[in-house]
Amino acid sequence: MNIKTLSTSHFWIIFLVILVFLLRQTGEGWGFPGTMHNDESSLIRTALGMRFDTLNPHHFDWPSLYFYFNYFFFWIFIKIRTQLQLIFGVNTMKELFPFWWGPELPFYYIGRTLSNISSVSIIFLTYLISLEISQKKRIALLSGIFLSVGFWYNYIAYFALSDSLLVVFMMLSFFFSLKILKYGSLKYYILSAIFAGLATSTKYHGALACSIILFAHLQKNSFRLEQLFNKKILLAAIFSILFFFIGTPFALLDWKTFTITENASGALWQLKHMGHATNWLYHIKTVIPENFGILVSILGYFGLVYFLVKNSLYRFVGITFLVIFGYIGTWSITRAHYTLPLFPFIAIFASHLIFLIKQRYKINKILFVALILLTLFHPLYLSSIDLIKRNREDIRIISGRWIDQNIPLGSTIISNNPRNGYFGGDLPVFDYDRYNYIDTSSKENKNSEYEEGFIILIMTKSDNWDLIYQLDSKYRTGKPIYIYKFTSRINTSILNQF
Repeated sequence: MNIKTLSTSHFWIIFLVILVFLLRQTGEGWGFPGTMHNDESSLIRTALGMRFDTLNPHHFDWPSLYFYFNYFFFWIFIKIRTQLQLIFGVNTMKELFPFWWGPELPFYYIGRTLSNISSVSIIFLTYLISLEISQKKRIALLSGIFLSVGFWYNYIAYFALSDSLLVVFMMLSFFFSLKILKYGSLKYYILSAIFAGLATSTKYHGALACSIILFAHLQKNSFRLEQLFNKKILLAAIFSILFFFIGTPFALLDWKTFTITENASGALWQLKHMGHATNWLYHIKTVIPENFGILVSILGYFGLVYFLVKNSLYRFVGITFLVIFGYIGTWSITRAHYTLPLFPFIAIFASHLIFLIKQRYKINKILFVALILLTLFHPLYLSSIDLIKRNREDIRIISGRWIDQNIPLGSTIISNNPRNGYFGGDLPVFDYDRYNYIDTSSKENKNSEYEEGFIILIMTKSDNWDLIYQLDSKYRTGKPIYIYKFTSRINTSILNQF
């Protein structure tokens, strides 16, 4: 299929993908000059550090492909910036484009843009998978629409995290696993295995895609156990392992570090770090409804049942969801971005079920459109409010600037949060070094006494304290920060009451 045919036959999904990308891109600089996510700082700085060292990241709490993915585009940007400096001079370029000549923030912006591109790619892949299942563009388009308005789905795209790229590879692997089930051709085994290996090399639980290939193979061959030694499945195993090591080569070249279990340098530490729990209900009752809204979530849950009782192709999709859901639900950590691989499936289940309802109860077009708009209202409202927030300064940024401008340099500042915890990332927006900054969360600073200074309460409201900056928090991110000036001797233990 050429580009012209693709654009005309799939116009609306391409339009949707471009629209979502452009809307999100307006907020990709949110939080600057601070960063608001610890993982984002670790990922970007590891990728950026590769220009000064070998390609060995020296830690395997994440596999390496995402580092290389970012570094490839960082390298292009650095080359372009260097050439412009040689032509026009460093000072001229810094004066004309101060942001793009900064030491770190341009790379955060590039990383977030790549995350946005990966995220909107998931919409298109969800559409293609839904189309492969139903053979109906209207159902496939609605699958993409349901996914595109999801609150957490959009929220994750504002950070340079590896989850969106992971889901791209997982969905590509799953797409070709569907082809295995339908056609059984060797090329689909290899393609699915390649993307399964790349998914595993992005985040370790991408290895779930390998189990999906095996399940597709067994279902295609009537679950005969001798098929475990079939040439096709053995080649798929080889290609998935090969492409994992292509994406994370130092897992093999630096095997000693890769296999450390005591700390984050080793890959196996991640299994211990995630912990073990039974959080399936949390995803069902909280994360998925927060993303899709109640109505789409209910459609998705009943759609899952419909898929499980329909024909083998549909059942395969439903069981794939259950495999991923079953594993993620055993983690003690329940951050929303871990649920991202489940979102495309819920969107597919919901869109198929709502069209089944239309057909079974012979709902006319006007009523059906009204029904779809009703299901979209809640997640679209939440995502729209979040988009507004991403285009406005975070309250913590405003407060940090207020501190710099209004609190005398060298003053004692006592805070109830560590300096990194203040922003959730690694780049503070006011210069802590210019103050006598006391973090009362550390043992050595507890129960210490100081004369004159300021106490800052972060994300905690207290009577008789002055709010640094009063803003409508509904349309801004971050919570208010409170400040109290003391002029006599005070003990830091006062913060224990808040």
